[in-house]
Amino acid sequence: MGVTETSGVSFTIFQLRGAAYQWWRANELSNPAEAASLIWTQFSDMFLREYVPQSLRDSWHVEIEQLRQGAMTVSEYAVCFSNLARHAPALVATVQERVR
Repeated sequence: MGVTETSGVSFTIFQLRGAAYQWWRANELSNPAEAASLIWTQFSDMFLREYVPQSLRDSWHVEIEQLRQGAMTVSEYAVCFSNLARHAPALVATVQERVR
């Protein structure tokens, strides 16, 4: 697809509205050099910390750590893993962490 890590951040920021956009602008103004070079996992972590309660993030971490294939097919397991992984990017940032 050709989308780089920083392009995804730029695209997402472009789509922010209301309070989310104001949050981003405040962050960008307070850390201009850092804001310009964020990669997706960094932006995602910042956004989740700001807008998703810690208790919910903790439950996603527990779910992904306890996820087992069991009776699921490989495809079902992959879908379940992907759904959880998008909420816990820090846990699965590298291929090695995803495999673990």
